[in-house]
Amino acid sequence: MFSFLRVKSKATLRPAPRRAVPRLEGLEAREVPTVSLGTAGGYAVLGLEGTHITNRGATIAGDAGVSRWGTLWNREPSTINGDVHAYSRCQYFGRGELSGSVSVSSSTMNEADADALEAAREASALTATQTLRSVTQPMAITGNGGVNVIAIRGDIRASLALTGTAEDVFIVNVSGSLDLQAQAGLTLGGGVTADHVLYNFTGWWGAIRTGDGSEVNGTLLATHRSIEIGGSVSGEIIGGGWQIVLKPNATVQCVPFDGDDAPPPAQTAGLSGFVYTDWDSNSTMDRDKGEVGLGSWTVSLVGTDVNHNPVSATATVAANGAYTFAGLQPGTYQITVSVEPSWSPTPASIGTGGSFPGTVEPDGSIGGIELAAGDQGVNYNFGFIRF
Repeated sequence: MFSFLRVKSKATLRPAPRRAVPRLEGLEAREVPTVSLGTAGGYAVLGLEGTHITNRGATIAGDAGVSRWGTLWNREPSTINGDVHAYSRCQYFGRGELSGSVSVSSSTMNEADADALEAAREASALTATQTLRSVTQPMAITGNGGVNVIAIRGDIRASLALTGTAEDVFIVNVSGSLDLQAQAGLTLGGGVTADHVLYNFTGWWGAIRTGDGSEVNGTLLATHRSIEIGGSVSGEIIGGGWQIVLKPNATVQCVPFDGDDAPPPAQTAGLSGFVYTDWDSNSTMDRDKGEVGLGSWTVSLVGTDVNHNPVSATATVAANGAYTFAGLQPGTYQITVSVEPSWSPTPASIGTGGSFPGTVEPDGSIGGIELAAGDQGVNYNFGFIRF
């Protein structure tokens, strides 16, 4: 098994001593699963084996790397403010500006290939702390104060904001495509920084495209996908498909991913679910039947934590119908939806993930939800029909 030493600057891009990286099954309860890019880190743009990089007028602030059987065409008026690392001679060409030099080392690029592939495998093996379907409407995910492993079982086609503190690390495993148009982006909120964000695109199929006005924060790791970038990227681009294309006026600022310094995830609990149109009153959200989220509605939470402190909070439903209460202390809680005029509730759905899932109350709320430390109650869903 390959494992890694972090790389933070071009001065350390030579092959690095290996260290053991613990697998999830070997971790104690309070240890933190991490992913390190090893020698694949520290590049603004890295093309893995067989990948052809075309810079069509972008500015790359940092080093670029091209591995075996690949090429790097730096077309005029493109700019690379850094060095180029290649597997062999004649892989780099073009009349664009290069501020640094071209160095050739097959062993360095072989190491980068292996480290990128192993990082992708390790990221995919992590147990998800939150699972989502396709992101088709703007959405925000709030961190848990430590390592957040987000599984997206579909595409990202709208803006996704990762919010939290400077201690939050996000590893986002995406099985589908990334297709951002116009001003849509992968943004950050609170104290989250780009060096704590890794998007790992799993599988062999699916496009990765960002629009001319897109903003991307974090590393894009796609070991079997082609990539087309417009707009700006603060992070790293690592691709192993047929090509990486940087569109005119795009910018890539190298910010190496570094999740090793994250603290253990906070042992708080959470509750989440959906508020949606339930036209057939079967208590199941079926988007194929036109049952969509009721964005901007208000969900309230009340309860008592294990220290007998009263707890109350409200959440605004996102455009896709999702709501979340994060950072809850162990305790007993009740969830209520403020019903908008001309709507009537259908039977609520009790979710899973808590020590006791709760019961549907006569007023349509879900009460008696018991949460222990670390419990994440999901799919506490509320359907409504217009009358």
